[in-house]
Amino acid sequence: MPPNSLEIFMNRNILVLNKHTSVRTAARALFERQTCCVVASDDHGHIVGLVTDRDLTCLVLGFEMPDTTPISDVMATEIFTVERKSQIYDVVKLMEDNGVRRIPVVEKIKNGHQKCIGIYTLDDLIVSEIVHLKFLAQIVRAQKSSRNLLTNASAIYQNAHDHVLNRFYKIMAEAMNLPRSTAELVSMKLLTRIVQRLPQVVSLQFISQLPTDLQKELVKISNGPDSNIDEHVILSDLTQGFQMLHAESLLVTKKFWLGLNKFLDPNVMAQTLQQMPESVAEIFTGTEWGDDVTVADSFDLD
Repeated sequence: MPPNSLEIFMNRNILVLNKHTSVRTAARALFERQTCCVVASDDHGHIVGLVTDRDLTCLVLGFEMPDTTPISDVMATEIFTVERKSQIYDVVKLMEDNGVRRIPVVEKIKNGHQKCIGIYTLDDLIVSEIVHLKFLAQIVRAQKSSRNLLTNASAIYQNAHDHVLNRFYKIMAEAMNLPRSTAELVSMKLLTRIVQRLPQVVSLQFISQLPTDLQKELVKISNGPDSNIDEHVILSDLTQGFQMLHAESLLVTKKFWLGLNKFLDPNVMAQTLQQMPESVAEIFTGTEWGDDVTVADSFDLD
């Protein structure tokens, strides 16, 4: 591999945004500039992270994060850079050693900060045909093996998981008109009974639609169907465990199901109902007792 100067192959179509920029603005800017990543900088212009179109899709869209979320919440903070005078070999080695496909090119400015003047990507290496296929393959293998090893990757995904779980419980609390703490307990109890009653394959599909933190617990009990779980057991959980009247427990189970409909895929919800005994399905859909139950819309269960 010849020691070519990096600069002549450098991609200068870079997008530098302040780390406080919203993900919505970043996504729009990526589209307008027809580029695939954002270089995040601090208030002094120093590089502090990278945000890719994949980050915006998988984290923001996939986890339904608010479009006002700053890019600092989803950016990778472990970045590797080269200077203008660096050689192609330096870039390839950085990519392979660290399992990354983008290397910003920087030059030093005042106060020891670095300004991004370009970026070198794996795509550019492939198109340039200046790097042997063997080295490109090594970079791809390294990237696949280290994709989850970035220092802040786990923190980023944990924040996303926390957001999804919080959104789920907010929906359920509003749907059942219960205090948040009570809604969490009631939701977990009803989800547990549903999973226990379903055939294993169906229960696993149902579980896959729920927040990750809930999946971990529910998968452990997805060895149904447990025919002992019927409408009496489910309603008894609420009347005895949460001191609800029978009519209140019926109303809560129906509102619980309405809340799930706002979060889960409709096809999965329909399949779940089909796999339940009719008497169990009816306490969630309300078809057994209709909408004429009149109880207080809220009650203190704490």
